[in-house]
Order: sequence, then C-alpha cells, then structure tokens
Amino acid sequence: DQSSSMSSVRTELTDAFNQMTRALADSKAADSILMSAWTFDNQPNLLFGYTPIENVTDLDDSTYRPSGATALYDAVMDGFTGIVAYGQQLRDSGIRTRSIVCVMTDGGDNSSSYTASSVKTVADDLLRQEFYTLAFVGLGDENYFRGVATAMGFDNVLTTSNTASEIRNTLNLISGSVIRASQNQVGAASNSFFTP
Repeated sequence: DQSSSMSSVRTELTDAFNQMTRALADSKAADSILMSAWTFDNQPNLLFGYTPIENVTDLDDSTYRPSGATALYDAVMDGFTGIVAYGQQLRDSGIRTRSIVCVMTDGGDNSSSYTASSVKTVADDLLRQEFYTLAFVGLGDENYFRGVATAMGFDNVLTTSNTASEIRNTLNLISGSVIRASQNQVGAASNSFFTP
C-alpha cells in the first residue's frame, strides 16, 4: 500500500522491507527465491519484476512515495496476472514452482476498476492449484481486514497495528514464512503461512 495514509510510516516501512529482503537474500533458500513487488495508490505500479532476491534493490524515498487513494483490487489482479504468466513460463521449462502473493494495506479499496468478487474468482482458482499461497496483512482493525481478505479470497490473514515495531515484526514474520514455504514447510491449512 502506497496510498497517502501510509505517509506516517514511510521510513519504517521502507526500512522493514529492506531488512526483509536482506534476510531472504542471506537465507539458505536464497538461490530459489525470486521476488516481484508492486505498490498501489490511485493505480498499481510495478516496482520490479521477478528478480533473484540477492539483486533486489532497497526501497527508498524515490521508490516508495505515499500519495493518493487505494487501488487494492487492481493491484492484486495485476500481481495475479504477473505471477500466473511467469510461473507458467517456469513450469513449461520444467522448473517446479511455489508462488506466494502477500498483500499489505492499511485500508480498503477505494479506486479500483475491479471488484472484490472478481479478485476472489481468480484467487479461488489459484488456491485450487495448490502451489499458490495467498497472504493478506491488514494494518488496523482485525474484523474489518478479515472481511476485506475474505471477500478477496485470501485464506491466510494477519492483522496488526500500523506502528514501526509492528510493521518490522510483520515483515520479519513474512520473511520467515517465505523461507519455510521455499523449503515446503508450510502446509495447506488456512492461516498456516503466518504460523512461526
């Protein structure tokens, strides 16, 4: 989420994101991790496509600039399109894949052309394929964000506060979960992605 409401935690979020990518790059699983990142404000913005984790550059004030509204659904659909297309390319080349989509937001959608139900249709299809994990982090009210995630078809949901320490803890948890998933230690049970 790069909407204007994220301005108050801009520095904390970029620092935590950079620490997360460094932890992934330093892990034993680093050779098997590719990362793509999107931001979203009034519209989705691709920061970088599928990049070996050791080549991911840090976020800074020039690459993360909170402003505007929250095109959550459009960003998720663009992310889905990218991960499905690239994942299929890899599988067609004989490379086994496991794909994780992790969304972090402090608000609901207020500017997308897609709807929650259209996102859920695609999410349900991806989850049936068993090599996709969909994880949602809501920075704020638990009941509200569980509703947002459920409407979009995300089955792994974590809610936390919008503070520097909680953002840092959440991104640390995500990096550990990604490493476990790359080692096939995350089961299919709902919400298992966020279980340390």
